[in-house]
Amino acid sequence: MLQTTQWDNSAIYLDFSDPQINADLVQIKKSIQQIGELAEVFHQALKDLASDVVSTEDLITKAQEIYGIQLNLSSDLMTLSVFAQSQMSTNSQHEQAKILASKVSQLSNELTSAF
Repeated sequence: MLQTTQWDNSAIYLDFSDPQINADLVQIKKSIQQIGELAEVFHQALKDLASDVVSTEDLITKAQEIYGIQLNLSSDLMTLSVFAQSQMSTNSQHEQAKILASKVSQLSNELTSAF
């Protein structure tokens, strides 16, 4: 029988039942919603470029906040993705890994759409 590599990712998550995975997914979802709310300022400003309703300083502050959240989310999404992908690299039929990879992909798409 062929022996395949086994990855020890317990420094990230103990296993696929680790409650931190779900906690991270929930936090990512909340942060994506927060980005969408912050980005609304930009959508409104673009609708009325002649308006002085929002100051340039406010827009810069919001942009910096969005950028910081996005950087954190990218790291969190990458961690979850690597955790799932490393399991699937040795067992492509691992159901929990496939489910997690799918959730990460969906959240990545939502993050892109939030802008």
